[in-house]
Amino acid sequence: MKKRTVLPLVLLVCATVILCCRAANWKSDKPFVYPDIQTFNSSNAGKRACRVPEEVAKNMTTRALVETVMNYPYLVDMYAFDSIDLWFKGVRNLPMMAELCARPDCLAVLRAEALKAENDDLGYYINLILCLERAAQK
Repeated sequence: MKKRTVLPLVLLVCATVILCCRAANWKSDKPFVYPDIQTFNSSNAGKRACRVPEEVAKNMTTRALVETVMNYPYLVDMYAFDSIDLWFKGVRNLPMMAELCARPDCLAVLRAEALKAENDDLGYYINLILCLERAAQK
């Protein structure tokens, strides 16, 4: 008889915990870990492997999302385009970038992280901030 009352109680507790976690909308503060792009035969295969799943991006804090974007192995491609705006058009629909654009605090977090950035990374932060500011104005 005890087994019959314990199992429903355990299931009820588990369901309550799951629902509470979803309602609280807890977010991960850990950035996405990219695979080593050296292991791929082409940049297209590497880019596919480095695509952050939409659900993962949605469940990150804005700070973790900014770090994920800044760690993107193909971020350097922004300098291969004639303009930063052309680059941004190409990456704007990536789940991580689309989610970052949707966050109301993305510019504030980007600016705060840029203040802590190494000199080598500062250009990436500035260009990304400019792209997001221009996108917000449209």
